[in-house]
Amino acid sequence: MILRAFVVVSVLVVEVLALPRLIRIGGLFDTEDEEQELAFRLAVEFFNRNTIMRGKPELVAHTERINTGDIYDANRKVCGLLEMGVAAIFGPQDHLTSLHVGSVCDEVEVPHIQTRWDYKDKRDGLSINLHPSPSALRESFVAMVKYLGWKNFTLLYEGNYGKRVSYVILYCGKSD
Repeated sequence: MILRAFVVVSVLVVEVLALPRLIRIGGLFDTEDEEQELAFRLAVEFFNRNTIMRGKPELVAHTERINTGDIYDANRKVCGLLEMGVAAIFGPQDHLTSLHVGSVCDEVEVPHIQTRWDYKDKRDGLSINLHPSPSALRESFVAMVKYLGWKNFTLLYEGNYGKRVSYVILYCGKSD
């Protein structure tokens, strides 16, 4: 029993000591995404101030602003973040630049964390999307309509985002 406890403690100590003291994470934000950049920085600060996890590594946020839709600018800045040694990259919101950043991250095996809605259920190898998947959204809307006993409802949306969401809800759903 004592030997088993010693082995477990030894493994845990090695695991904790193997973590770097600082973990750099990158954030790419479109020029008009000030709120998202602030939320990113506050989340990193909140993690670092969390006293529950003593001995944890400290996160260091490196953020860059990119021109919306400018793949060249995004490429330059994602490469700069990768040269700094970031462990993961958040963003950007723009569809085209996000696809490009995701492709670069896949190539160098660095996680790409997205917060934009993506109509595809399937994700790329190292891409993580924090937004609910289309099937999860559809299921939650269907459950809400059933729970509330609605016989019909109206969808209001603004821009292309809403068109895609309504398409997923209305046409890609099961016939419930």
